[in-house]
Amino acid sequence: MPNDSTLAAQVAPDAKILVARLDSLGDCVLSSSFFMGLRRLFPQARLTGVFNETAAQLFGHCPLFDRVLRVPPAPGEAWRSLLEARYDLAICPRWDVDHWATRRLALLSQAPIRIGFDRGPYRHDEPIDGWAGAFFTHLVRAPCDCHEVMKGEALLRFLGAAEPAPDPRLWLTEAAKNWAGDFIRAQRLDRFVVLAVSATWERRIWPVANFLPVIDALVRRHPDLRFVVIGAEDAVASGAWLQQMRPEIVTSAVGAPPVLSSAALIARSDLYVGMDTGPMHLAAASGVPVVEISCHPLSGSADHPNSPSRFGPYATRSHILRPAVPLAPCVDGCTAEHEPHCITQVATSDVAQAALALLEG
Repeated sequence: MPNDSTLAAQVAPDAKILVARLDSLGDCVLSSSFFMGLRRLFPQARLTGVFNETAAQLFGHCPLFDRVLRVPPAPGEAWRSLLEARYDLAICPRWDVDHWATRRLALLSQAPIRIGFDRGPYRHDEPIDGWAGAFFTHLVRAPCDCHEVMKGEALLRFLGAAEPAPDPRLWLTEAAKNWAGDFIRAQRLDRFVVLAVSATWERRIWPVANFLPVIDALVRRHPDLRFVVIGAEDAVASGAWLQQMRPEIVTSAVGAPPVLSSAALIARSDLYVGMDTGPMHLAAASGVPVVEISCHPLSGSADHPNSPSRFGPYATRSHILRPAVPLAPCVDGCTAEHEPHCITQVATSDVAQAALALLEG
């Protein structure tokens, strides 16, 4: 395996580089750090990014990529037809299990140099994505328990970068900023907190009723504070309920806004309170302070897929609230499939205290 300097020397300055990341919104926000480092390393390269429909909205207009592809979820001829004939370098920056068959894009790129991660011994591994050596010509190792941004930095150093990875960031369009400004004026918002009340995995969802005492505690100290519920279609019912319970101070922005519009609204907020979600990483990348309510117990392993050590808010002020130990039958981390479980141990008073500390810090 070549060292980073000799590998960088094998790639022409104007190379065609394919970077594929088909996983969640939050993962792609964290990978913006890697994308910036890659562009800094290869400023003249023709860089193509491949994402799912939602994440592609983040990067379609940003200066990092010459071309952004939106691929359908299932691999097939549609993937092949979207790619150009041949790339010089293909990179898959996802470290964890690849449930989206992203590695196939590395092969379809026909690139002679294909780089991905070798997870090594990993207690939460799954065989679904196959042997990494079958897809990549070069494999990179990174500690399984380090933050995902640091895994991206390990990849950059392997490629030849000498500087630390930049912090994750967003590129907001004027249309998204205007939408957020119009929403804020229409709702007469001044200082406001965004609340994320849904998550992909139900084990990560803090019961929506728990947000009410947090809202009340914050308003007692800050009577001018308002609250905006954010999220996708799965947050509509919870957002409507919170708005019904506190109509004078809670409004809902769930379901309808595009990703960038939601991101622009989040960027104008004073605080994020919610679970480990894509909006949490949008908030952190915008420098908004974050209160994360995590299902992963303090006694759990740092390399777990739910661990804040790997996926916590990055480069912003934050407090992370976690249960001390898992609820039976969970052992290392929460394994509930269809309901909030270990996360229900996080106390509303602790969340309120953490929120006040960030608002008043």
